[in-house]
Parts: sequence; C-alpha cells; structure tokens
Amino acid sequence: MKIELTPQTLEIRLSGWERALGLMGSISLPRSAISDVRLLENGIAAVELWAPKAGLRVPGLIYVARSLSGPDRRYIVRRHEPALEIDLDAERGPKQVLVSTPEAPQLARELSAGLRPA
Repeated sequence: MKIELTPQTLEIRLSGWERALGLMGSISLPRSAISDVRLLENGIAAVELWAPKAGLRVPGLIYVARSLSGPDRRYIVRRHEPALEIDLDAERGPKQVLVSTPEAPQLARELSAGLRPA
C-alpha cells in the first residue's frame, strides 16, 4: 500500500494482493470531504470493535476489509503501526476509513490543518 497526499486528495493505493484479498479497490478521498481525522496508536484494536467485515481478516495482525452492515467503512490496518481514523462527509463512497501507516502522525497533522472549522 502507498499513501499520497495532494492538495485535493488523499490517495490510498492498494497492492494487487490487498485489492484481491480485501475485496476492494484503491481509495481516493477528496480532502474537502474529510470532516475529522484522529491519530490512533493501535488501529487493530479499533477495527476489532466495529461491525462484521468482508475481506482479509487476521485478528490481531492485519485487516484489509470493508464493513458488511451500517455505514460504509474501510479498514487497511496492520499490527504495530499507528493509524488514521478519517471521517468523511461524502454522498458517495466510504463514510469512514481506518488506515495504518508509519507516516500517520505527520499525515494527521497535515490533514487536520486543512479541515474547515466546525
């Protein structure tokens, strides 16, 4: 997986095996649709609390999956990596994305700086 932040989007590009086993494609999030960003030390713990999932699930190790019920949520998390929990106000696409990356603290700062005031 590769993450790229541009002035307009946050691109989460999944590898071929992540797309196949995770039952989803790469994700492009318009920055204007991001309503909140939280930095999590343990993304795995957050995913294990949420609704049933479809895709690659190895509890305690890795999730590349999407929610089966409720709001459309996407999970791309690994053990021992910080994660971003991103809420979206978009009419189409996911309502929440949880993604692990070593760059999560820096991305959280950059994305939070660009949020419109509540």
